[in-house]
Amino acid sequence: MMVLQRKDYDRYKGYFPQIAGKEKGWQMLSCCFDSPFSQEQSPASFAVDSREHPSCAAVMMGDFRFFFGKPQAGFLQEAVGERTNQLVIAPDHRWLALAEEIFEDALRYQRQRFRFYRNAQVLNKLRHLSQHLPEGTRLEAIDRCWFEQSRHHTWMYDFCSQFTDYESYRRHGLGFLLTRDGKPLSGASSYLVSNTGFTIQVQTAEDQMQRGYALHTAAALIYAGVQRGKYPDWDADNPISAHLAQKLGYLPEEQYPTVLVQRF
Repeated sequence: MMVLQRKDYDRYKGYFPQIAGKEKGWQMLSCCFDSPFSQEQSPASFAVDSREHPSCAAVMMGDFRFFFGKPQAGFLQEAVGERTNQLVIAPDHRWLALAEEIFEDALRYQRQRFRFYRNAQVLNKLRHLSQHLPEGTRLEAIDRCWFEQSRHHTWMYDFCSQFTDYESYRRHGLGFLLTRDGKPLSGASSYLVSNTGFTIQVQTAEDQMQRGYALHTAAALIYAGVQRGKYPDWDADNPISAHLAQKLGYLPEEQYPTVLVQRF
């Protein structure tokens, strides 16, 4: 597997029509091909199996692994690596079948994409939710202190995990926490980012679940992102996430199969 320099991305994208077809509007792959980070700081990379005549490619971003071209077991294994909870996604379902075959702890399931349509009614609802909070709570932006604390709390970890340092998060990320008496209860933050949008990470502390807290933090993040001219991308991992997206004004699009490599 050969990880490419960013200057070579456009050249090699041409070998894979499925990638080239994703350039209209904001898509998750934008977080690789339209990244605001330097290559050294970017959590995303683009790799091929051969510089001369590539037959397959992978876009690797956070826990996501997108595969294109002709399925190859060795390439798939190298791209997934040894990390836990990697998501294998591919327009060619043969990649998914191959992942199920070679990884012991592979689980196929359905994810769902959602589309955000900005209008006055939705924006008013988001603003209301971000301003009218549960009694005794307050909304706080993820600042340097919360950024550092997120490194030490499992449920908060992915709020900032794709940023090398706070300065990088301050410049390119965005996030909010709902707190009570200085204790974080729930939060929402940008996970992967492009120049024009971001994917959304929403989490709640285990002992604070099912109290509606995530609705307020997610609303604050989406509203703030839209005000900055960024597209807030929602890709649901489960029915709870899908239900929350619709309460926030998103409309469901297609479902698609994914293979989770768990590595227990």
